[in-house]
Amino acid sequence: KPAPSKNVTVIHLRCRSALNCDVAPHAGAIARNEALRAAKYLGRAIWRRWSGYHRRSRAETKMHCVKLLGQSLMARDFDRQVAELQVRAAVLNGYTALGRPVTEPMG
Repeated sequence: KPAPSKNVTVIHLRCRSALNCDVAPHAGAIARNEALRAAKYLGRAIWRRWSGYHRRSRAETKMHCVKLLGQSLMARDFDRQVAELQVRAAVLNGYTALGRPVTEPMG
């Protein structure tokens, strides 16, 4: 099993991805080919954990949610912009808490 690196390039892979077989592949194609080989070797689910893809995916989803609350800030003053972003974060945290299960011990 290859060991994860701190500087791993996380590239979204589609289901039917194929290796890039250019004569002179660029750095992005080489990184993508390595990610494809690792996903094939480890399996997709393990590759996602190993590469940290799930963290990237969660961050992208959360940024999408932030943008749904508004593309731009309404306040002009910096302190009010900070307050506006804190309110948005509180709203998102409230929605996240609603979807989180609460487990209690039985007995």
